[in-house]
Amino acid sequence: MSNAHPITTTTDALQIIREALDANGDGPPRPHPTTIDRNRIARMAALFGTRSLDYRGIDEESHLRDLADAIGTAKAPQFLDPITIWWGGDRYYVIDGHMRLRAYASKGIAKGIPVEIFEGSLDDAMAQSAILNSKNQLPMTTDDRLNCAWRLVLVSDLSKKKIAKSCAVGNGSLGNMRKVKAHFMDELGKSLQDLCDMTWKDARYEAAGHQKKEPSDFDAEMQKRALRFSKDIARAVGPRIFQDPEAFALALSMMDKRLPKMLMQSFEWDDALRETIVEMRTEMDEADELSEHWEQQQKSREAAEAARLAEWGEEEDY
Repeated sequence: MSNAHPITTTTDALQIIREALDANGDGPPRPHPTTIDRNRIARMAALFGTRSLDYRGIDEESHLRDLADAIGTAKAPQFLDPITIWWGGDRYYVIDGHMRLRAYASKGIAKGIPVEIFEGSLDDAMAQSAILNSKNQLPMTTDDRLNCAWRLVLVSDLSKKKIAKSCAVGNGSLGNMRKVKAHFMDELGKSLQDLCDMTWKDARYEAAGHQKKEPSDFDAEMQKRALRFSKDIARAVGPRIFQDPEAFALALSMMDKRLPKMLMQSFEWDDALRETIVEMRTEMDEADELSEHWEQQQKSREAAEAARLAEWGEEEDY
């Protein structure tokens, strides 16, 4: 049995697993295995997939090399922590340990992979995958967590409390996600797969009545510059940013006291700042005033960005 399932869409993945559970039951084989051959562990990225890591692809490959080095040789391997697998009716699926599985494959190790079994429903397995992923050595960004929560809102019947715990997002964001889902599916007739193909940022933007902006040359150039920055930072400090974020924040302030404010007012930090403000509602008396101020600042930034885009386009005409 191949350990790479050919299903690519979320709705197809849900259908495949639900049909297998209906046909065969949801009880995993007994006794539970503690080791298993690698080709008996299937991947279903559409449901238990690893998140997009953007520039952290550099760190991902570095992490993979570290894992492979820790394993050693195929003749005398040092096995890593058990991979968490879940029984999907007719096969086991990896819900945590994708990188370890890749590391074993890179070393040609196919037998005796240490595993631990997660028992629960499909919804529970998706939630557990999110929880375990958030504890991975490659930390989840705000977009990672929001997209994780958005997917669970779309494809599961989990409570807000369970999703909030699984993805580390606020109840306010989850309430907005449910409203957006209802708006698209009940009022506009979009399919579940249509929504699964959208990030939370795109879904929220479109639900607000905006047309999805096609990438411009300006956006492409910005992406190129940002990628150079991210690679430079990754090479210079690597995971220390996540291990000591307070010191890194102080370092940015030491570079220039204006820098933190400039970053918070950037478009790329909109979601993180908005999420923080929503969470502050329950903690600060002046949160409503902060939210009103946010909306005003958002309009000002959009106007400024439109002006910059127009100016950039005029420059390109010469």
